[in-house]
Amino acid sequence: MHESRVDEFKFLTKYKNKLDIGDANVSVLRDPVNGYKELVISYKTIYINTYNVHVMDITQEGQPTLYKHESFQLWESESKGMLLTNRNDFLKVSKSGADVIALGSEPKRMITDDQGNDHVLHSLESVNYLKIDPENFVTFECADENRIISVF
Repeated sequence: MHESRVDEFKFLTKYKNKLDIGDANVSVLRDPVNGYKELVISYKTIYINTYNVHVMDITQEGQPTLYKHESFQLWESESKGMLLTNRNDFLKVSKSGADVIALGSEPKRMITDDQGNDHVLHSLESVNYLKIDPENFVTFECADENRIISVF
């Protein structure tokens, strides 16, 4: 039997904070026409009460993280995240409602709610111009009405 060694594997990311996570979801977003494959990981974190969505490119070498989206989520409250493949949107559902995160490359699109109000939905990729270097990644932080975009 062959024994595997840690140095034989390629890690996309390592979490060193040792905080418990819950309500996790892992999906693969594929587009054979444009030749990309992305890993979408989502979870909530204890103590800091956040729901995190990480989008990682698994076809290229270097920095795999493309985007990180962070929003408020009580640890005690159940949440569910899922990838909607028809528009490459990510849907998070919890007791406080539903959040839609556009993961596709369409810069913006109009959506209409059940009361006929129009809204603009911007994709995470639409702010790629903020990156100084391709190795940087963009973090989105949302808590109620406060929205912060950070480039690391």
